[in-house]
Amino acid sequence: MGPKWFTDINPRWASPVKNHILCFILGEIGILLYVLWQEQMSGLSVTGLEIVSVFGVTAIAATIFPFVKKVKHIWEASPYNKWRVLGIPAVTIGGIVNLIYLAILFYFFIVMPDLEGLAIGSLIFYLVIWGLGIAWYMFWKWRNKEVGIDVGMAYDELPPE
Repeated sequence: MGPKWFTDINPRWASPVKNHILCFILGEIGILLYVLWQEQMSGLSVTGLEIVSVFGVTAIAATIFPFVKKVKHIWEASPYNKWRVLGIPAVTIGGIVNLIYLAILFYFFIVMPDLEGLAIGSLIFYLVIWGLGIAWYMFWKWRNKEVGIDVGMAYDELPPE
């Protein structure tokens, strides 16, 4: 999602090369800032963000995947759809166990003794990052609709790879 000139797929590499270059540059800047101006245990902020934004979203997806009608054909074609424990898909059980584990990790990150300032600052950081991400997506969804592109329909037509 973004301006077409920036998010286009490179025919040679079959990927959005400009996006990859931007992410590389931002990542290197982030590493430089982390090395030069880190505070005590500030790396935990990134870990907390990963717990919720990456691993948490993946765990939720794994938990509900077998029950989503839109992807039923993918689930039924999977060899894992036969893996069940007490009639519940194993991937759902794994997702639930992972969510419980991540909730425990995140809880103890927030109530960490002597680091309340870090935890509160990190929560504000998470809200800003999530807010910017949602705003970016909503803006470009609106913008594409204005020029006649229904993003929802476009993504419905992508193969399940």
